[in-house]
Amino acid sequence: RELRQYASHQFQAEDARISMSEFFEPHLSIGVERATITEVEDRDGASTNRISARNVTFRAGALPFFWLPVFEADGTMSPPLSGIGVNYNDITGAQVTTRWNLCGLLGMAPPPDTNLALNILGYTNWGIGFGITGTALGTNVDLSGVYDFGNQEQTSAGVLLTSPYQWRGTLSADRQFRMSDTATLQLQGSYVSDEAFMQTWRQMQFSNSFQRETSGYLVDTAERSELSMLISYPTNEVITSSAQLAARPYQSLKYPEGAYRRWGDSLFGDAITWHQEYTAGLMALEYGQGSTASTGVLANAFNLSGQPYAGGVFGQNTQLSDLYGSEGYNEQALTRVYTRQELSSTFGESGWKFTPFASGTAIGYLGGDLGSYSSAGDAFRALVAGGFRASADVVADHDEVDVPALDLHRMRHVLTPYLNTWAGWNTAQNLAYAVYDQEVEGATGSAAVQAGVRQRFQTMRGGPGNWQSVDWLSVDAVKLKKK
Repeated sequence: RELRQYASHQFQAEDARISMSEFFEPHLSIGVERATITEVEDRDGASTNRISARNVTFRAGALPFFWLPVFEADGTMSPPLSGIGVNYNDITGAQVTTRWNLCGLLGMAPPPDTNLALNILGYTNWGIGFGITGTALGTNVDLSGVYDFGNQEQTSAGVLLTSPYQWRGTLSADRQFRMSDTATLQLQGSYVSDEAFMQTWRQMQFSNSFQRETSGYLVDTAERSELSMLISYPTNEVITSSAQLAARPYQSLKYPEGAYRRWGDSLFGDAITWHQEYTAGLMALEYGQGSTASTGVLANAFNLSGQPYAGGVFGQNTQLSDLYGSEGYNEQALTRVYTRQELSSTFGESGWKFTPFASGTAIGYLGGDLGSYSSAGDAFRALVAGGFRASADVVADHDEVDVPALDLHRMRHVLTPYLNTWAGWNTAQNLAYAVYDQEVEGATGSAAVQAGVRQRFQTMRGGPGNWQSVDWLSVDAVKLKKK
């Protein structure tokens, strides 16, 4: 209500109210009993404003909802409240969420590479909680804690459940370090309180994100090679991804796994191209926590309801660990050594190509109990495959085409018939091994033929002095036959 200038570089306001709204009664405003604005020099010698205020009140319309006794900050800093949301539905009840700039709330300038948000939420039926998200000194941070009221909650699958846990939450952090021009170290850690937290309180992440884990991955990538080391541990037996829960509700431990890959080496001049891969590591499985009922999935999500299995009859409360353990899966550690070699050669002139290829894979297992899953699982298996890729381009130019309304200036039609074949042989029968990695244990022998015709229509665009050829339309018709 009053603004005075006390010096050439200092102003003072009393009973002031600040808002970005043009309405007489703003939707969101900040009121202060007294605020002093002083022009000062920052660390770089540039001019900036320093704000010091007391009795700071945040209002939504005429309703005060947050109070600070004092607030001090550089003038370049924004008010600490950055977002507010209000909603309602019959399941959660009334929802109130607020988002705050954490450093601004504390009245401090953020450290380098730091941008943290404090999230405070309350659902009248579900519970109340807080979270901190953002970047701290270059590390991505996601922390959330919830006090659960113990009422019914709805999961992302639409199932209603009541959590037996009162205090729930999640914590994850990850960071990437550049060790050299070619080497990178990726570190991540995570924790989730229970098997239903993500699909109730973090439904978007549960549906769209990868499985969380605690891991370290060091990789050095050269022009045609890659050397890596991976150590990974699951998120305390909790499945945090809907895709993982639907596919295989267990996780693979790697402690550690080393790999070397190299591609594009030439043999006999440029007649043959050689790709090679080698991996070796100690690994194990860890069952997912919970049951159909406690994970909040649909009643027959695993398509097993009422069906007998080695441990009894599958029901809503059958633990995933009991189901998989009774079917021969085990959590014993074993060592796997793997190599894959591929040779290919390309023939052809301009307009056509023919590329035959052949590959061989050898896999060895040491330790563990392969026989508990299947008596067909051997300590050694091999896969051999071969085939070819063939294609040709038939080109027709239509220089008479000129349709300014569609920005078409000349037309080139490229017709590309192609044929791909592949056949593979596996020394072991299918489904003889529990799957630790889909591309290894999931690989089988089979045969396939793919034939198709790809059509591209190209035109010139850009105008005089800047003409360039672009694809205007692409159509691909394909037929796949496999055995």
